[in-house]
Amino acid sequence: MIRSRSIWAVLGIAATKDPREIRRAYARRLKETSPEDDAEGFQHLRAAYEHAMRLAAQADPEDTPGELESAELPEPAELPEPADSIAPPIAVVRPAAEPEAAEPAAPVDEPMREAAEQFRKLETALRGPPPAHPAGEVQMLEALLLSPSMDRLDIHQRAEYALANMFAERIPRTDHLLETAVRFFAWDKRAHENSLLAPARQLLARLDDVNFLQSLRKRNDEYTRAYDRLMEGRTPGWRKFRANLHRDPLELRVIRELHNHHPNLLRQVPQDTLQWWQEFASRPRISRPLALAGIIITSLMVIIMIVAVMDDRSQLPMGLEVVGSYAALSVIAVAFKYFAIDLPAHRLQQRWRGNPPVKIALGWLPTAIVLMLAAVAVREVRWAAWCVAALSLATWLWANYVAGPAPASPGRRILEYRGIQVVLLNAPLLFWLFTATEEPVGYTLPTFVSFALLLFASGLARPMQAWMFRMLLDWRRRAMATALGLLVVLACIAWVAVYGRNIGVKPWIVPMVMAVMLLRRSSTFGLFIGHRLVAPFVLVFGAGLAATVVQKYDLDPSTLEYPDSRAVITGAMLFLPGAAYSMVREIIEAVWKRGEAHADA
Repeated sequence: MIRSRSIWAVLGIAATKDPREIRRAYARRLKETSPEDDAEGFQHLRAAYEHAMRLAAQADPEDTPGELESAELPEPAELPEPADSIAPPIAVVRPAAEPEAAEPAAPVDEPMREAAEQFRKLETALRGPPPAHPAGEVQMLEALLLSPSMDRLDIHQRAEYALANMFAERIPRTDHLLETAVRFFAWDKRAHENSLLAPARQLLARLDDVNFLQSLRKRNDEYTRAYDRLMEGRTPGWRKFRANLHRDPLELRVIRELHNHHPNLLRQVPQDTLQWWQEFASRPRISRPLALAGIIITSLMVIIMIVAVMDDRSQLPMGLEVVGSYAALSVIAVAFKYFAIDLPAHRLQQRWRGNPPVKIALGWLPTAIVLMLAAVAVREVRWAAWCVAALSLATWLWANYVAGPAPASPGRRILEYRGIQVVLLNAPLLFWLFTATEEPVGYTLPTFVSFALLLFASGLARPMQAWMFRMLLDWRRRAMATALGLLVVLACIAWVAVYGRNIGVKPWIVPMVMAVMLLRRSSTFGLFIGHRLVAPFVLVFGAGLAATVVQKYDLDPSTLEYPDSRAVITGAMLFLPGAAYSMVREIIEAVWKRGEAHADA
């Protein structure tokens, strides 16, 4: 039954004398017929292919379509021996050995012999040292690839397998041959195919590395020199110092490039050098803005001193003292931020291996509320007020440690820096605190320092506070906690409206409102949503509306002409309704998410 099959049925095409069509059909069927799984089927496929190629080579115009279509497979005795599952390299292909005298000589496959001979010449050349002019080896490879023997599909496949393995084993000796081989076998265009040989993929990666190195040499700039320093394992001390002041050192940029696109080159970097830069990237650095600010201020003081000394030389000792004081303060500020804030926060994050325990992560919040009230209670006792300020500083450090080091993200806009965001978040409350000094609230310098430190602490730890509120509480607890907070806000509004006009009550309104704002920051809803111009517009409009309500309902009687004298009550009527609005939205969002959870279930 199998013997009577037409060769065209085996190839899966209609009768044709087009060699290209026959090769394509054979290649398609070869993917479906494995010599290991179906040796006999592979023999029939190979016999059908060779028979069809012979018919195409004859090109006899007298052949009728019927005769062409009736071409059948040869007898089993005429079928070729089954091929190996993985074609051996061309290098091992040898002409048939001389037979015994009693047996006839086997026919020599001349195209295969010529291809094997050209492959052996190239292989022998690659065993030696790299030549001064690699063009000769490129010509040897092209002679093999462009020879007529490569028109045969079996030779083409064996050559691809043998060359890919040989080139991959002898990297980087074969770098100058990769582009020719990739272009001929179209490995780059077949990179998405699963059938592409593993050595060919390795050669594609190596060619990409070679092109990257060539582009580096053409650039010949600081980026190139940073790569050379990495490969040499050379990181001078002055370079390490400069790296601390640089926002994104070149060495780190090179390492990221190698990690993302050239992992083979990254493995060539000395391990100790790579480990040092990786640790450097993970740990905090000295504050670049703070250091630059100190340098600029000290430089201005030097210029002022020079101008003063030119007029009066007796001012030189005082000028040197002033310059030295500013320089010392700059160094102390930079050292304090690094050793007292950033480095401990980094080490605590490593120890926690993620988020800190809940009691530590949120313990600063009740502490800040208590300290706000204490700052007002002891405002007239100077030493006690400064003690509260010192505790507020400790709470600020606590929030810094909880928040962790500021993420290093090169290319960020200035409004995306954490310090700028903290200042913008607290700017309305700080402005209100400043305007409240025009009323007889009796705040002293330690009181203002305590308020500012606690507000900044809240700004730093707010993301952790909001995340834990959202992730650790289910929707019921979130809704109940927010509803309780809403009741507190409404009670504060009533208390301010009824008793806020009293002189003895006004000093306590500011810390109470700030405490409510600190609690409200567990909600992500606020004024800083949408476009950045929304917040100032809402604040200005809300302040005007609050001032109108205060004056209309006489919530803060005053004999003074200017409305600034009503800043305490006006600010309270601005921030408290805003907190109520955020909490209402939080309750709605919690219930809405509950509905989503039920729908998913």
